[in-house]
Amino acid sequence: MPVKDASHRLFVNQQMMKGGKTAVGEIAIFEIEQDTNKIKKEYPIPEKLAEQLNKNNLSQTFNDLTASRRKEILKYLNYIKTEDALLKNIDKLLAQLKEKKKNIRIP
Repeated sequence: MPVKDASHRLFVNQQMMKGGKTAVGEIAIFEIEQDTNKIKKEYPIPEKLAEQLNKNNLSQTFNDLTASRRKEILKYLNYIKTEDALLKNIDKLLAQLKEKKKNIRIP
């Protein structure tokens, strides 16, 4: 955090103090680097969704959604634990795809 015309101030938690072998009130020197390794997480299409998209001829409509929207939907569907909830959300998604809604959202 910038401090007027001085250097920056870095707030350090307990874990960072242990790693830096320092303590409260002592001066520590840190080297900060940007993490350039991006983790790209892929979410598989649930089998039930793939079946319903093919059955209702909505595969292309689903693929026409933006990549971020598809990822958001698949992330949510992969997070669901019960099959009832999954089927309910798939039905909601299919209804929105059939209506050609621009801003598809589930739940």
